[in-house]
Amino acid sequence: MLLVKDTKRFLSEIYEKEKSKLFRRLANLLERRKIETFQRRGYKSNL
Repeated sequence: MLLVKDTKRFLSEIYEKEKSKLFRRLANLLERRKIETFQRRGYKSNL
């Protein structure tokens, strides 16, 4: 029984790490796209 609990905890930890990595990658992608869009429209990006 202990093994199953440990495995579940292990998998959920991996899931949390991967999820945060994925969200960060998605946020970076959106940020980059937003900046490109602003530059295309002639706005100066506030960086």
